[in-house]
Amino acid sequence: MIKCMLLRDKKGVYILACLPGDQQLDLKKVQGVAECKRLSFASPEQIEEVLGYRKGAIAPISLKQQPLTIFDKKLQEKFKVNISSGDHRAGLELNRKELIELIKPMIANIIKE
Repeated sequence: MIKCMLLRDKKGVYILACLPGDQQLDLKKVQGVAECKRLSFASPEQIEEVLGYRKGAIAPISLKQQPLTIFDKKLQEKFKVNISSGDHRAGLELNRKELIELIKPMIANIIKE
């Protein structure tokens, strides 16, 4: 399962961080990759405004706006991945390679170790 979190830097730039569902995000690593300072989690209102999804049901596809998207490198280890469908009750299983080709995210180590 891929979980996606919308982050916002102090300048108002949004970043979509996507990582394995059982891992924790390391904000300092994202800051380094995105070359920004002071990240915070977007509010539920900002998530809906920027992405068109509700908090807890963010998919990395079909977004209102396309923020900088970063996939954790551990996602490359999987053949199939599950993403949110935009509904809390359903998900989508996709080929990881095709998802990466579709989104063209940055790939980096962004999880806590």
